[in-house]
Amino acid sequence: MNKYLFTVIVSLMLLYICFIDGVQRDFFVEGGFLLISLYSLFMLNTNDKQPFSLFKIFFLFSFFFYGIAPWLQFKEKIFFLTTMPIKFESYILTNLYVFLFLIAFTLTYNYKKVRIKRNVAINKKINNSKWNPFTIILSFVISVLSFVLVYYFNDSNIYNLLFRGSDMNTASLGEQTASLIVNSFIRPIPLIIFILYCYSAKTNLFLKIIFGLLFLSTVFPTSLARLSIAAYYIPVVMLLFPIIRKKNYLIVTIILGLLILFPLFGQFRDYNIGTEIRILDFDSFIREDFDAYHNFAQAVQANFITFGRQLLGVCLFFVPRSIWIDKPIGTGHQIADELGFIFPNISATFPLEGYANFGIFGIVLFAILLALLCKYSDYKYWEGANNSSLFNVNYLFMIGMLFFILRGDLLSGTAYTIGLLLSCYFINKVIIGLNKLSI
Repeated sequence: MNKYLFTVIVSLMLLYICFIDGVQRDFFVEGGFLLISLYSLFMLNTNDKQPFSLFKIFFLFSFFFYGIAPWLQFKEKIFFLTTMPIKFESYILTNLYVFLFLIAFTLTYNYKKVRIKRNVAINKKINNSKWNPFTIILSFVISVLSFVLVYYFNDSNIYNLLFRGSDMNTASLGEQTASLIVNSFIRPIPLIIFILYCYSAKTNLFLKIIFGLLFLSTVFPTSLARLSIAAYYIPVVMLLFPIIRKKNYLIVTIILGLLILFPLFGQFRDYNIGTEIRILDFDSFIREDFDAYHNFAQAVQANFITFGRQLLGVCLFFVPRSIWIDKPIGTGHQIADELGFIFPNISATFPLEGYANFGIFGIVLFAILLALLCKYSDYKYWEGANNSSLFNVNYLFMIGMLFFILRGDLLSGTAYTIGLLLSCYFINKVIIGLNKLSI
């Protein structure tokens, strides 16, 4: 179906939903959701010369998490983890803040347009060098050691490696710094090795299977947070199914993932033996899975502004709490504590992070910074004729990690993103160094 025809059909459906009850007081709130949804949908369908980009991922997130999901929650009068309803005025103000963020992001991203060559990066190798025997052997050893460390930190229980929550998982990862290092830096190593090997100049099917089994054992989908699944497995899907890198197939794949896999894997958060798993669960739009807008609106209503304290915690995330006793906790957790939510592990979407730090100015500032990062990365990936294998792998991981950062909170997103990128840097340097050795 022509993408413009699809956009028109979806737009007409959204207009019908908005006007079905006539112009009432709620129309002004629903009109805001309509505007956010239509604007996001329109921006998502721009720039055909890039089949996928961080720009498109951002507006895909916006369409579902700032438009469709909160719209459905508003119509159903649903509030998460609190008895405190969101006032009419707070909805109006939050919609204005979200739209301000979208406009600031768009203007910054398109401030100086660059000419994009069509499909420059679609078929290029990520690592053109051939792996020598020593590289293969040491990569295998590193993958095995990574698996053993992750296995040890999961109470030496294989069941805990396969499922995120279980009644058998009684062990804690212990001290938070060690947990962060294991989960964000060590755990992705077998996956990174698998991707780099598959994209190398000459591969062996048997070795692909071996490296593949090692990475699956270390980062099995049902053992991960859902947004980590996206970050880790989007590059794998693009590797195994190259057609996804063409046209808008990746965007369609992510949409299907949001509708089917996102709620499916969410059920493994509290998985125990005998837990019933629902394959299709379209009610997730009105549950905590899509609480990003709700939490933003609650923070706006409470005028939750910390004047940069939350950002300080993000910038110094690597400082252990044993040294920094009153180190800020994640913004979502902080909001839940201050507003009396019954569960502290809530999301804090990126515009909320800006608002929580510097109010309206923070919303604009965070939009500008995010747009600059996305623009630089998109331009370098699609225009760069001599990109390093390190950058290209990192870019593919960032497709999924952007969802993590956008949903939040920023403290966790930043820590895990930097850990993953450092892991990529380390493994890439090791492989390049080993390939220079003559055997």
